[in-house]
Amino acid sequence: AVPSNAELQESIVAEEVALRNELRSNGYIARSPGFNRLFMLIELGFFVADIILDCQMFWLYQDRQHYWFAAAQGFIILRTIIDLSLNHVVCSYRLLADIWHSFRTNLRTDSVLLLVQSEKTGEAVLSMFLQVYGLFYVTD
Repeated sequence: AVPSNAELQESIVAEEVALRNELRSNGYIARSPGFNRLFMLIELGFFVADIILDCQMFWLYQDRQHYWFAAAQGFIILRTIIDLSLNHVVCSYRLLADIWHSFRTNLRTDSVLLLVQSEKTGEAVLSMFLQVYGLFYVTD
């Protein structure tokens, strides 16, 4: 059996209650636990930049006539679009509202967290492996 630390559990519950009360009274969390608006803005910026760079890599593979790499990169882009569409995240007014709500409260909503985590854990890893593997074939 895993030993439990009652003092640690009590401090976690106390911190949760304090954050809930602060969010309820102010409408935002001033002292964010390891997260702030700038960090979220950087994450969302990397998400948008990653989509742009993936499309650019697709066109680079096409331009260099490496059609198998282009097909693999296109599959990765298509997988990302389908994954995000199935989760009702892409192209929705609700996503923009959730991003605004996250900035206002200084706390990620579920859809913003899903958006960033799906990019980090799925598409980015596949794209990085393809780029590292393709580096030896596509260079001049």
